[in-house]
Amino acid sequence: MNDKIKDVVEKVLKYNPDTRNNDFGLVMRVYISMGFAKKTKKGILIGFINIEDAPSFETITRVRREIQNTENRLRADEEVEAKREKHRQELKANYSQRDRYEPMIMNGWMS
Repeated sequence: MNDKIKDVVEKVLKYNPDTRNNDFGLVMRVYISMGFAKKTKKGILIGFINIEDAPSFETITRVRREIQNTENRLRADEEVEAKREKHRQELKANYSQRDRYEPMIMNGWMS
């Protein structure tokens, strides 16, 4: 992971507590901090010059998850954390059950 991206994400989370609960807001603030977007009176304008150099949404949220879950710092509100944990458990249950069934093509669906 790029240490620069982690530093920017960490500063955004530290100085903008609302971004701890909102990945979209976090990504936009990171883009603004890194010069890939700017805030205007009408909203946020994402620049298209060198946008390919911008970190991806997934990279930024992965760094957020590492800081909040692995390092246990700059955590989200309890309500948001509870929703995220419920979502994780639902995904875990769905994927573990999915592996118990044969794919439809193997069941003669397309034969």
